[in-house]
Amino acid sequence: MTPLSNRRNPRQERARATVDAVLEAAAQVLEAKGLKGATTNAIAERAGVSVGSLYQYFPDKGSLVLALYERHLALLEPAMAARFREAEGLSLEDAVPHLIGGLVGLYRARPSLHRVLVEEVPHLHGDARTREAEAALLARVLGFLKARRDEVRHPNPDLAASVVVSTVEALTHAAAREGRLQEAELLPELTRLVLAYLRG
Repeated sequence: MTPLSNRRNPRQERARATVDAVLEAAAQVLEAKGLKGATTNAIAERAGVSVGSLYQYFPDKGSLVLALYERHLALLEPAMAARFREAEGLSLEDAVPHLIGGLVGLYRARPSLHRVLVEEVPHLHGDARTREAEAALLARVLGFLKARRDEVRHPNPDLAASVVVSTVEALTHAAAREGRLQEAELLPELTRLVLAYLRG
């Protein structure tokens, strides 16, 4: 797949609008047809642009998928930052579902798209941008646990933060692969799991 750094970056507003249209079209085609069924011709047609225009910014389908994944990561940090601010005055019992709900909500917004990204492009979850996003989330969770020492019984907050982040992400990705993101029981189950772990 083509690294994002090799993509041409749009400089003018018109070009940015074209890129946005192509990315949204790519998301829709991936949702409908999956990675194998999504062709650059189908994406260009859905976006209302020529294939040549698409290739000006995305040299292949792989670069489109990477750009969609990067867009997901770009939404993750501000969304979770807002959730952590909102959780500051909440008890552990109320804060945990609020925080997990923010993460799950990002996946529930486009469940079919995230199923493609999680299931069909697994190597993306080891790239530098992923590690950067996960490190930021881990730091927030660690700060959250340290601020609640009276409620959290785990003796090692660094380890606890790592286990919580890894567990919630793994189970959310599994739910995406299995098409279970929208199940009402998902958030309560994740909440019970995390609270039981943190309370020892």
